[in-house]
Amino acid sequence: MIRLRGAAVLALTVAVIAIHARAEEALDAFSAQFGEEYKKVLATRDPADDIALAAQFIATAKDKVTAPALAAILCEKAHDLAAKTPAGYDRAVEAMDALAQKVPEKRPGALDKIVVIRQKQFEAAAGPEKMKAGQTLVEALLAAAEAKAEAGSATEPAALHRRALAVAGALGSGVKTDVQDRVNRAATRHRLEKQAEGLKVRLKTNPQDAAARKQLVSLLVVELDDPAQASTFLDDTCDEAMRKFIPAAAKGVENTPEAACKELGDWYRGLAETAAAASKPPMLVRSRQYYERYLRIHSAEDLSRSQAAAAI
Repeated sequence: MIRLRGAAVLALTVAVIAIHARAEEALDAFSAQFGEEYKKVLATRDPADDIALAAQFIATAKDKVTAPALAAILCEKAHDLAAKTPAGYDRAVEAMDALAQKVPEKRPGALDKIVVIRQKQFEAAAGPEKMKAGQTLVEALLAAAEAKAEAGSATEPAALHRRALAVAGALGSGVKTDVQDRVNRAATRHRLEKQAEGLKVRLKTNPQDAAARKQLVSLLVVELDDPAQASTFLDDTCDEAMRKFIPAAAKGVENTPEAACKELGDWYRGLAETAAAASKPPMLVRSRQYYERYLRIHSAEDLSRSQAAAAI
């Protein structure tokens, strides 16, 4: 046991060293490629050259050959350069968007910075621009809340949702109603994801818990619309329909052979009939997608084709 614990500590230490090494290499690369120009721009008072250099950093960060560690530095520097002045706010948002896409683990922090910028734009806006800025802020708040929920935060998403609702309320009742619907859906999904995690723990503790397995598979397929993940929990205790259709659905609509398309369309339509109201739309969307693919590849004008067309 002591030997295993020592090996685990050693592995963690090596990983941490490797991360620091990559970070140091990225800093060295930044200094070598951009250091002098960056210093010159910082030394001037003209914000235009800051924004121009930020654009250059973002373009380099987005390049597929740029390593994530260097991309992160470039995006963060670009944000800091552009966020100094209102003229650069949109460029700063672009930098954080690029960071969130290139380095997923930095997404929550990047979206937080976007919220800060969108809040400033909303506070400064007037007239017709106020509505547009408010809607943009609401989108930023909802995106940040989603990222926090995915990262496992229990309280931050709710606080961001409250802010989004407050802004939406200032924009009008119609906007607030739409945002409230989205907040409710996000809260429901978060609750279902927590429920799924609890069922996974039950199965890990007792793999023979057939009731937990069936509930988890159903929750993943219907409420969370994730057949790929559901397929990993299938076993002989699951019913025949689950074992037949879930692995096929996990492969995606465009990879489904002709005959299976209609069967999957029928199966998803059946799931929609018994699903809760919030879960019906995605089930019906998947059903329609399978029927539409069936009609694209099934050329015979027969009863089966008529049935698929009628189902759509």
